Amino acid sequence: MARLLLAKEGVDPDSKNESGETALLWAVRYGHEAVVKLLLDSDKAQDGDSKDRLGGTALSHASENGHEAVVKLLLASDKVQDVEAEVKATTRVEQDPGCRGRRPNG
Repeated sequence: MARLLLAKEGVDPDSKNESGETALLWAVRYGHEAVVKLLLDSDKAQDGDSKDRLGGTALSHASENGHEAVVKLLLASDKVQDVEAEVKATTRVEQDPGCRGRRPNG
């Protein structure tokens, strides 16, 4: 289904829903590895560093939800550029007991 939608003219996988999620963010959050790979390989989906309205990124959602294979796909992709900032933000949250359960920007 995702492949069919990507092939359709006028479909923008980087468009966001009311929560600020792109197709990539949604697929990553729920661990849909095949869809994540399809989006990362697509010429249409370009924004691997997109943030939802709470500041979560594809990499943060994948790691928070324990989707190791998806994390590896994201790290291997040239569409995820801001890995260093993501690691710093995740480390800051993990080291600060007052931040547990909240996103770095939330």
